[in-house]
Amino acid sequence: MKNELCKRLKDCVRSAVWDEVCDTVLLSGGLDSTIIAAIRQPEYSITIGFGSEATDLKYADAAALKFVRKKITRILSTQEVLRLIDRVIIALRTFDPITIRNSVVPYAALEVANSNGFECVYTGDGGDEIFAGYNFLKRYLDNSSRLESEISRLRTIMTFPSFSIGDSLKVKIIAPFLNEKVVRIAELIPISDLVSFYRNRIWGKIVLRRCYRNELGEDLCWRTKQAQEEGAGISRIREVLENTYTDFSFVEEARMAKGNGVIVRDKEHLHYFRSFIRNFSLQEKCDCPELTCSGCGNCVSFLSNYCQQCGQYPVA
Repeated sequence: MKNELCKRLKDCVRSAVWDEVCDTVLLSGGLDSTIIAAIRQPEYSITIGFGSEATDLKYADAAALKFVRKKITRILSTQEVLRLIDRVIIALRTFDPITIRNSVVPYAALEVANSNGFECVYTGDGGDEIFAGYNFLKRYLDNSSRLESEISRLRTIMTFPSFSIGDSLKVKIIAPFLNEKVVRIAELIPISDLVSFYRNRIWGKIVLRRCYRNELGEDLCWRTKQAQEEGAGISRIREVLENTYTDFSFVEEARMAKGNGVIVRDKEHLHYFRSFIRNFSLQEKCDCPELTCSGCGNCVSFLSNYCQQCGQYPVA
């Protein structure tokens, strides 16, 4: 049964990759983008790192050496990250720190694609949602009904900023893991093949790791899951922004924001909020059909309970 499952899954993913042929992959060296690179073996890969110590660089180099003919690596400076943050806020209309930090990577990569005249790129979007890759899901391993509920919820509410960023930069995003055929087969995979123990650890996306271990090799296949902001080193910007504002200025500006119905949680959040209100007006409060965010007044779905505008969780 395991061999049959792998064959069916790999056939679906391969078909999805080749449904829309492109010759560039955004390569982090994580499981999802590396699987796409292994299948397509494209002409180009694009990798982003904030500083040369970013974890993604080592894994992406290893993946590119095996599967890609020409790799493009962009190392970001602090000033470049700050510029990209402003561009992300404008493109996505958000001051949510998690969304912003994670979106700097695709924005930087898609700028590279645009400047090189690449019309499309493959991304690994959807792999974590469809195949249960997020680390927080591991806590539900002993509660199969809760785990199944969380996976179903993720598949229902999933959104991907890279598509909006791609539209703004005129680069088409191709996400094979969001292909209907791949989603359908993923929904048939037992929970135990999505989150499970191996080598005395709990892993997500266990089915992908097992099915592609021969093609990818042990190091790439069993790389520990990291968020985009962590793997690319973007999370270091929090410390930079913490040192940008004095305690006094933060308290004063947070107080003024609260007077306008917005809760600013820390100095990083303040920086993003300042950029947001330079470009957009806060929407007038209105009656929301589901949840009203206590952090900014935005309307939020019951299913997510997470505000994509300000990052408040839970929103109530």
